[in-house]
Amino acid sequence: MVHLSKEDFVQRCIAVHAVEPIRVRDEQSEDFDSSRVLTTEAEIREHAEQWYDAFVARNLAEEAQS
Repeated sequence: MVHLSKEDFVQRCIAVHAVEPIRVRDEQSEDFDSSRVLTTEAEIREHAEQWYDAFVARNLAEEAQS
């Protein structure tokens, strides 16, 4: 299993986005299936950091406790 640091994960997301643009749910649309492409590196970074914090960091903390 590969564990990436938060910054490594963000850099990987930026690299992936260069090949296949990352889409996120458009929170401002009333259409639940509506999505938009992240357009700036700052948006990609913010999205990746939030995802990392919500899933990876939490799971690592839970592993450490068990």
